[in-house]
Amino acid sequence: MQKQTASFPALVIIFLVSVSSLAAIKPAPNTSDTFYVGVTYCGDSVMEAKQLIDHVKNYTNLFVLQSGFLKTYGDITEIGDYAVNAGLKFIFYFGDSSGPAATANMLVENAEERWNSSFLGVYYKDEPGGKILDKKGLSIGSVYRNPDGSVAVFKMTNESDQTFIMFLKSGEIQVTETLTFDQSNTTEKPDEKLITSSKSIVYQPNGTITYTVQNTYRTNATSENQLNNGPFSTHLPWNGTTEPYPYQTITIGPFTYQSNGIVQDQNGNSITDQGNISQFEPYQQLLASNPIETPAKTAESIVSFQQATLSEVRNHSDATVFTSDYALYWFDYKFGYSTVFAQFVGNESRERHIALCRGAAETLGKAWGVIITWKYNQAPYLESGDELYNDLALAYTSGAKYGIVFSYPNITTYGTLTDEHFEALQKFWNTLHSDPESLSKTQTRVAYIVPADCGFGFRSATDTIWGQFPADDQSAKIYNDVIALTTRYGPSLNILYDGPETKAKLGSYSVVYYYNQTIAQ
Repeated sequence: MQKQTASFPALVIIFLVSVSSLAAIKPAPNTSDTFYVGVTYCGDSVMEAKQLIDHVKNYTNLFVLQSGFLKTYGDITEIGDYAVNAGLKFIFYFGDSSGPAATANMLVENAEERWNSSFLGVYYKDEPGGKILDKKGLSIGSVYRNPDGSVAVFKMTNESDQTFIMFLKSGEIQVTETLTFDQSNTTEKPDEKLITSSKSIVYQPNGTITYTVQNTYRTNATSENQLNNGPFSTHLPWNGTTEPYPYQTITIGPFTYQSNGIVQDQNGNSITDQGNISQFEPYQQLLASNPIETPAKTAESIVSFQQATLSEVRNHSDATVFTSDYALYWFDYKFGYSTVFAQFVGNESRERHIALCRGAAETLGKAWGVIITWKYNQAPYLESGDELYNDLALAYTSGAKYGIVFSYPNITTYGTLTDEHFEALQKFWNTLHSDPESLSKTQTRVAYIVPADCGFGFRSATDTIWGQFPADDQSAKIYNDVIALTTRYGPSLNILYDGPETKAKLGSYSVVYYYNQTIAQ
């Protein structure tokens, strides 16, 4: 008994020492203030992904499978099992090329059941804001803005009828309405053989409207002689079949309607039997229907479309939906993302990215993080180990919940990661868990307010607005303001977008600046 009594405290001491040692290496990650340190794997080998997990598992707590190639259920499951069994949290990527949203939902549901709290969520698509900003054209569902600035809008009014509207940079608006008629039961109407009717209406900024109709009829031609000698063709399919039949197209017009009430035929003669200009939608009313006519309307159209798209992934799960971006963070959150990773890229201002991403996240009640990407566009791609350590420390002290290193392409066994990067990750991990007081948190006490629909890229004074509108005096001033304020306040600055959500949070800031006030440079 005395031996047992004497040995019990010793066992307790040994146990506590062991637990303390383990805690220093891998603390419990379930607290709400956990900072996740992780790396991505973007390659195409399950074995290489496992090798990377083995290499970093003692000084990270998150593994991100960011591979468009390893997107099958089996690959994701095998790598996820390996990461979770190694004590890491797990996120996997799913993008447009990976399959339909239903597949993403299935994968998320299975992941939640399989890995429980070790599954943090799905990384869905990549750089949604930046891609909008930098594409030569803009696609929002059935709305397209071409590189020349023209806007096309396609509408299906029912299963067979459609309207196509083209807004040209010149101000001209072209409307084409096509009606398709059912030929299965057409014995009661005089125009029973009408197949399609296509109306073309061209609006000019001066108020002139040109109207043309093309009607296509199924004919009664039956003999080979009639087909060969008549104004017919035998190459139009009927009711979705490939069987040819004879048809004829008759053009009515064009008729020109002047704003002063005059109507002219194709020869310029005045006519009185084609109605007047009041039968058409007014030019200004039609112009106002352009869903991306202005930055404000563009913002509304993009947010609405992206919300609908993202909801397809979220409608079966409450799992966190991640993405990373380099611009338009505020709108990423408006799209419905739970967490956005701000990209630390090249030599761009880290303080600006923090101000934009953290400002949006804190205002809208979301989480945010940092993903450290390429410094160079060629090998070695990643920054040095010392720079990596400083970026991770800056992310943590600025309030980020995630600090991730993007590792691609595979120029080493572990992507772009080399020994100096692993050493930096381990050094940061040890500092974070043995001397966190040395990483003092930044106080965000300064806010800069920009317009609510500000789709400005913030990368230069000439950066575009939504990728579709050129920079103007206001956006150039905003850019210069941000340079001045990040220089003055560093990572203490948040950039917010004007609106009710921002107004509700302004009481937490000691200093507030607005885009329409003079700010000393």
